[in-house]
Amino acid sequence: MPPAVKEFTVAAEHTTPHVEPVISVSTAGRRAELVLSGEIGAAVLRELEQRLDAPALAGAAEWVVDLSGVTRLDLACAYALLRVATQTARPRP
Repeated sequence: MPPAVKEFTVAAEHTTPHVEPVISVSTAGRRAELVLSGEIGAAVLRELEQRLDAPALAGAAEWVVDLSGVTRLDLACAYALLRVATQTARPRP
C-alpha cells in the first residue's frame, strides 16, 4: 500500500510595500555621502554603478553610507557597494 500523500499550500505574505528606489550621492571636499532608500535591486544596478564611478567621488577620502531607508538590497548591488569600499586606488577616467 503506497504511503498517504498530504497536500498543503504555503502562502508567503509580503508585508513590506514596494518602495521606489532612491540613490543620492553628494560630496563635500574629500567626503562623499551615499544615501540609498527603497528597493535597491537589479533595475537600478547600472545607475548605482554609474554614480559610484563618478569622477567627483574618485578623490573621496571618507565615505558615509546611509542604508537606513533600504527595504531590499539585491546581492549584485551589495557587491557594487563592496567593490567600491574595498578599492585601494581608483583610477580617474
